[in-house]
Amino acid sequence: IPIQDDYYCAIGRLTKQKNFMFLCKAFKQVINKYSNIRLLIIGEGDQQKIITRYIKKKNLEKNIFLIGFLDNIFYLLSRSKGFILSSLWEDPGFVLIESAMSNTLIFSSDCDTGPKDFLENEKNKFIYKTNDMNSFLLNFEKLMKKSDEEKYKIRVLMKKSIKKLIFFNHYKSLEKIIS
Repeated sequence: IPIQDDYYCAIGRLTKQKNFMFLCKAFKQVINKYSNIRLLIIGEGDQQKIITRYIKKKNLEKNIFLIGFLDNIFYLLSRSKGFILSSLWEDPGFVLIESAMSNTLIFSSDCDTGPKDFLENEKNKFIYKTNDMNSFLLNFEKLMKKSDEEKYKIRVLMKKSIKKLIFFNHYKSLEKIIS
């Protein structure tokens, strides 16, 4: 695992829903401009062989790594440059909460449910249109151009945003309704 290098994390089952083939194709284009950048995909699933073949066919073995399943993702996530969510749909998007709690920037598709409940437009995240290569590349470039100070402010706002998703807040809301 290339811990010493700049890397982004993607986490989830290697399934159609998580859309990791799209992410690998998009990252291939990112690598053309930022050759030292890395992508760690953490998870296992039925598309593992397909993704592995694509990585080998496109000579991306030095930039994209399939890590497999990990019990504890926080070590890698908290040291990464950001978390990338490439999903076609999410429900409810716990990995977004884990990323925010790890103080990790989030770069997400605008897929239904999870991200829309948590991410506020242009405030606490970087977002792109689901399955849209041009949108991915344009918005990833915006992320890369942000200063460290701007990224810090985004992380702070992101942590504040997760409060509305924490179970205790849901409990308090239900308690008001029931009382």
